[in-house]
Amino acid sequence: MDYNNQNNDLYNYEPMPENSNQYAGLALASMIVGICAFFVNTLYIVSLVAVVLGIVALAKHTSKKGFAITGLICGGVSLMSQFIVDIILIPFTFGLSFFC
Repeated sequence: MDYNNQNNDLYNYEPMPENSNQYAGLALASMIVGICAFFVNTLYIVSLVAVVLGIVALAKHTSKKGFAITGLICGGVSLMSQFIVDIILIPFTFGLSFFC
């Protein structure tokens, strides 16, 4: 029996390549949540979720970078616009005595 010429797959192990599509759902979720953040932004949570999902999807080098960037931009713009609206509306809602 010749063990040197035997084709054994046990010794020819090659690791599986990392699949970048397994994180594509994070990019898609970031985009969907970022778009929804314009309409429903309760205590900045929805915008923050969109931004975090976008950052994680970009960090994992997903194949759908456009979705992740869209989620980041929509979440960031929604976050900033909600912050500006809050700064403008709080003095008119509670009056200037709220700050003194």
